[in-house]
Amino acid sequence: MPDLEGQLTIRLRPWAAQAERVTIRSSRRVGAASVFVGRAVEGALGLLPSLFSVCATAQACAGVLACEQALGVKLDASVQARRGLLVDLETVKEHLWRVLLDWPVMLGLAAERAAMARVLSIQRSFRAACCPGLNPLAIGGGGGEADAPAAEACLTQLEQLCQEHIFGQPPAVWSRLDTEATLVAWAQARSTPAARLLTEVTQLGWQALGQCRVDPLPWLVCEELEQRLGGTDAETFVARPVWQGRARETTPFTRTGNDPLISEIAARRGNGLLVRLVARLVELAAVLRRLRRGLKALPPAAPGACPTRDSGVGLAQVEAARGRLAHRVELEGGSVRSYRILAPTEWNFHPQGVVSQALASLEDGPHDRLRRQAGLLIEAVDPCVAYELSVE
Repeated sequence: MPDLEGQLTIRLRPWAAQAERVTIRSSRRVGAASVFVGRAVEGALGLLPSLFSVCATAQACAGVLACEQALGVKLDASVQARRGLLVDLETVKEHLWRVLLDWPVMLGLAAERAAMARVLSIQRSFRAACCPGLNPLAIGGGGGEADAPAAEACLTQLEQLCQEHIFGQPPAVWSRLDTEATLVAWAQARSTPAARLLTEVTQLGWQALGQCRVDPLPWLVCEELEQRLGGTDAETFVARPVWQGRARETTPFTRTGNDPLISEIAARRGNGLLVRLVARLVELAAVLRRLRRGLKALPPAAPGACPTRDSGVGLAQVEAARGRLAHRVELEGGSVRSYRILAPTEWNFHPQGVVSQALASLEDGPHDRLRRQAGLLIEAVDPCVAYELSVE
């Protein structure tokens, strides 16, 4: 099977002209979803999670939604709700992966691997409790009733882990912070790596680091997105997407813009480093609350739905941990005729996108300082693949 992930090569050239300061090249095989062409629908969907090591649940969800649309499947509300829970839990896991494993290393500390191992175990237990004896990411979904007490116990464990290793207090209490001043006071009073990283960014005066002007990606009208993903220039669009002639951003920051804390920091610092780091924590706490609400409102299980046709075109958009994910599939006779995937990394790491502009805005100076600043900004936006950074 082909390697769909690849990597990013990012070059920062201080002292160069503005247009030449940053180069971002990608070896991601954005057209490699053609590996699904000619396969039966079930076979293609079975491959999806194994081909993407990052956000596999969101990829599987987008894939099955697109295929169900093409097949005319009418989904039960319980199936949709369970899929939403699993994608939300994956978002929690991906955010914790960064905060528990990467943020400590940025401070010269050891990654909190034991805590992350607990997160992965909780994720498996939650899925087993929420979706017993069924695969909600198969065509039509369906299955038995959720074990709500066991699923709730998993969420309690996650909240306790976040309290111990990240917030230093219940996530719901932390969510009441609504100004940069209260955030700084919280960070200075805690010793978790998250608090220490925010304190360091503040002490260094890097709150607005990387501030630039990039518009958020709006919710894309399906008809317009279908024209782009199904048109003759689809491969070019998937590799370097723009919307209405401009590169766009799709990140936790763009999703949390209405949060009081994010709004207040952004008003003071723009879309710089501090607000991006905080947006991950804000979304983490918010998704934990949403999981609680979603589990309580989970509709009763119902039999799985069946296809009403074997051909058609389907398009799905899913909010994955790092941003908007879109899948477009064309089926013929129950097999894949065409498949396109548009991932958030292609938006955020576009050669003229938010990361490129943020890095280009850095002030010239010692290479060690620029390397650290660039690394913090890249990690704050968070590519879904490995990257190599050079400062020349």
